[in-house]
Amino acid sequence: MSNEELKIFEKPSIKDIKEKLKSPQGFKIRFSLWQKLLAAFVILIVGSVLLLGSIAIKSEKDVIQKKVIESCFEIADIISHEIGQLIENANRILISTSKVPAVRSFDVVTIKAIFESLLSNFKIFTRIAIIDMDGNEVYATLHDSTPLTSKVLHSLIVKGNYNAYYQSDIYFVDGNLPTLTMAILVRDSAFKVSGILIADLDLRMLWPIIDRVQLGKTGVSYIINSEGAAVAHSTDKTLIGKKLSGSQYLLSKIAESKIDSSRDSGVLKATLNSSDENLLLYAASPLNKFKPTQNYSSIYFPPAYVVLEQTKQEAFLEAELLQKQVWYFVFVCLIIAVIIALIIAVSFTRPIFKLVDDANRISRGDLATAVAVRANDEVGQLAYNFDLMRQNLAYKVWELETINEVGQKISSVLNLEDLMKLILSKYIETIGADRASVMLFDEETGKLTASIAKVSASDLESYDVDVNEGLSGHVYQTGKPLLITDAQNSDILRKFKKGEIYPGTLISVPLIVKERIIGVVNATKSIPDYFGEREFSLFNSLSVQGAIAIDNAILYKLAITDGLTKLYLHRYFQQRLSNELSRSERYGYKFSLILTDIDHFKKFNDTYGHQVGDQVLREVARIVQQSVREVDIVARYGGEEFVVICPEKSNEETVVPAERIRKAVESYQFMVDGKRVPITISLGVSEFPSDSKDKKDLIECADIALYSSKQNGRNRFTRFSDIPPNMRSIKEMKH
Repeated sequence: MSNEELKIFEKPSIKDIKEKLKSPQGFKIRFSLWQKLLAAFVILIVGSVLLLGSIAIKSEKDVIQKKVIESCFEIADIISHEIGQLIENANRILISTSKVPAVRSFDVVTIKAIFESLLSNFKIFTRIAIIDMDGNEVYATLHDSTPLTSKVLHSLIVKGNYNAYYQSDIYFVDGNLPTLTMAILVRDSAFKVSGILIADLDLRMLWPIIDRVQLGKTGVSYIINSEGAAVAHSTDKTLIGKKLSGSQYLLSKIAESKIDSSRDSGVLKATLNSSDENLLLYAASPLNKFKPTQNYSSIYFPPAYVVLEQTKQEAFLEAELLQKQVWYFVFVCLIIAVIIALIIAVSFTRPIFKLVDDANRISRGDLATAVAVRANDEVGQLAYNFDLMRQNLAYKVWELETINEVGQKISSVLNLEDLMKLILSKYIETIGADRASVMLFDEETGKLTASIAKVSASDLESYDVDVNEGLSGHVYQTGKPLLITDAQNSDILRKFKKGEIYPGTLISVPLIVKERIIGVVNATKSIPDYFGEREFSLFNSLSVQGAIAIDNAILYKLAITDGLTKLYLHRYFQQRLSNELSRSERYGYKFSLILTDIDHFKKFNDTYGHQVGDQVLREVARIVQQSVREVDIVARYGGEEFVVICPEKSNEETVVPAERIRKAVESYQFMVDGKRVPITISLGVSEFPSDSKDKKDLIECADIALYSSKQNGRNRFTRFSDIPPNMRSIKEMKH
């Protein structure tokens, strides 16, 4: 804050008070009477209008949307029924033809005339044929180019299926011609099976039925088979025979509703458009929903579905228009209600309106403007006390907002180094210090480790301080905060400070968590008497939140780091890998995984002992950490294995850090009993998403690459992508 802003929070002097008392003073109330009346009218009138409007909008919108959905399903049912009748008629024609005496007696001349007449009068037939009991073709309008003749023969004759009827599923000739094959047994005059009458149906005859459906600008109608391929499409005939993009969603919902067996579309209506995230409205009807009028031959309807599709925005346009109209009406009522309430409130408060003008600023939260005093009597004294309360309240509000803001920001940071930078930056900014430091007690060294920031905390300086020396050590030992307003004239500072003492003021406060001192926080300013009791109190309050945040960050660090190597634990690595997988998949990033293993480490432990082995683990962990970027996540995978997550790095780019790690370990001087012991490391690299998109498989790819490095002489790195496909498993490498 600037010096001008800080003056607002300074306690007024007696001289200032007397000067203010010379002018007329008045007092103000926090909430005026007309505001209360206005609020009451607004709440009662406007609240009722908004509530009723919202209920009406929701009710009417639900009704309209329900009717739209039902209408779409009715249209789909009508189309399905019409198509079903078309297939049923073709079935009837085939049955009638099979009973013609000339057909039953295999009169080829008459059969030819009948077949040509059928093809001429009924365009749905593309091929009609009749075969005898041995599968020989008696007569056919076209020779069979599909394997269906043998399938029909096998189904109706060889397997002894005397239901007298066969029908195939919908299939596509040449990839885009939807076709349906029907067959029926032909019996002679003695009612003995003598052959089979076969007909291929051209389902392009369904296209005009689908094309008749008009669903606005975004609507489309189509028929799909059980595999999701388009049999008919109202807008794009190039999609015929191809699997549509949304077909799997439709088929899953249709299967869930069990409409094929129940023929009840109620469940399908409830599930097909249940998701608000889906921007499309669907209606569907299966071809088998409508039974034939007469069950001549147990006709079988192929598993196919009529589907209507339209954007919800267009389908529910009427509901949206109604919603806007209702909201316009509510808005007009709102304006009228506010105007009426304002007129009534002002008319009631007109006699006392002039008495509350000065109080409006404070009632609106303006604590920076002084109360204007218009009298030198008891009213003036009340105004003075009120203004004094305003100043104290303004400072307390600022102080609480500052403490709350700092607390919110530091409580969300768990990385200790980032937290230290943030705490020091906020402390310097809040009390206007030149520099600040946080000294944390290190149980391993028994010293205070200081992190110092100057003006801004972008960079930190660190050093160790003995807990029994210096002013900070004194504050740590006693657990009492200390304010020194004038450094050069402070006896206590001379007692603990060695060397020259520079002008200024300082604050030193212990960091206490649950009666346990974890460190000391300090702030200094080169101007004497700059810090007063207010800054001292605020700094103490901030240190309480800082201590809790630091303790949480320390506990978090202990929970996720390995005690020996100070690297992240395996559990934390798995968590960060899952996060990186999700992030990279969302934004289309690549990232790499480096898995390392110290060569012959078991033999090293057996030779030099586990204590020396632990020292090697610590040094290798430090080398790996220093060889990669700050954004890379280094963890101990287990035993002598380490793993590195390299965000936004492909396996080609990971060659550099992998080789840097290998060379750094190879060249490091590992000394045992005064002698250098060579240590090398093998590495394996895998990449998301080219090697794998699955977390477990990605780790396994890196492990396979690591195993390849060991198989090929160790002290090297291998990318999984460089391993031949036939050798990408540990089992295959062993063979």
